[in-house]
Amino acid sequence: MKAPTLKIFTLAVLGAACALPASAAVSDTVGYNTIPCLANSDTIVGVPLRQSGSIKGALNGTPTFDVPSDTATLTLSAAPSGTVDALAFSHYLQFTSGTKNGQYFTIGANSGTSVTIDLNGGNLTGVVSSGASADTFIIAKYWTLNDLFPPAGATTAWDGSNVPNGHAIVASTNTSLLFRKTQVLLPDVSSVGYNLPASKIFYITGSAWVSTDGTPNPGSFLIFPDGQLIIRHPASVTKATNYTCIGEVSMNAISIPLKTSSSGPQDVRISVPRPVDVKLSELNLIGSGGFIASPNTSLLFRKDQLYVYDNAVALTNKPASTIYYYNSGTSQWMNVSGNTPADNDIIPAGSGFMIRKAKSDGNPDEWVNTAAY
Repeated sequence: MKAPTLKIFTLAVLGAACALPASAAVSDTVGYNTIPCLANSDTIVGVPLRQSGSIKGALNGTPTFDVPSDTATLTLSAAPSGTVDALAFSHYLQFTSGTKNGQYFTIGANSGTSVTIDLNGGNLTGVVSSGASADTFIIAKYWTLNDLFPPAGATTAWDGSNVPNGHAIVASTNTSLLFRKTQVLLPDVSSVGYNLPASKIFYITGSAWVSTDGTPNPGSFLIFPDGQLIIRHPASVTKATNYTCIGEVSMNAISIPLKTSSSGPQDVRISVPRPVDVKLSELNLIGSGGFIASPNTSLLFRKDQLYVYDNAVALTNKPASTIYYYNSGTSQWMNVSGNTPADNDIIPAGSGFMIRKAKSDGNPDEWVNTAAY
């Protein structure tokens, strides 16, 4: 697959200048990643960098649980914010050690050194909550559409060199479908099945984000760290734009649940928050148990498959450019085209992809992706 032109540059080191307690401030590298969004095309992307201003800490007390609300309250080694509920429903806590390493949970409340997280059907089994070996975490702000693509900065024109005067999204002149410009499509992550249509569609008009299904406050819609966006330029957008993400480089693992179905194949559209190209052999999809290997090259015994899309090809509703599976018989990734070895093929930085899970028991498989840098 031909990779799009992508760049990642180290810009600075973030220290106590962030608006959080200096004792907990992250000192991670900050960078940016740019992907061209071709005219009259879908560009399938993720969010390769974390929002700047995150903090690190450790647990410092036994969690308490509220079973009816499926929440847990954690005591931390330091207050993450001086304002009550300043982190509520806008930030997440992600474990960076222990049995839950990489898993992230939405924060529903905070006060002093306590935060309440939404377990969302998960659990904290095995978490070490105190002492020198207490589990560590990072707290970060979710990206939103407003954060990634501020309406005031939307593209409305291009200069003489065809450089857009704004970000990746071309603003629509009004809400009429006839005058619709760039749309952002969110894949369906809840339904069972495959070849699923988008669950939500957003666009910018009148200096604000609008949702086609009436989602309230669409500009504040949360984008998860492993989420995927489809930036669609229709035929009315005749020139390319650039999708640029600026933020912190995540050095920690991320745990991504891969939905399965007991009735047949299940499509899972995701991305990994890494600002560099990642080889298939570096994904840790097999080692973590998140991806079910095929026993041989026979289509009859094919299990999970990985679908990659080429953002350098101008096309809407684009099919996968390449499909892969893992052959446990030879312990290597394979390209379905010719059943050729593909360990060194890459997932381009900042791009979205899809895993088609084979029929299973309906319980999610957990994929723990670790940084290859």
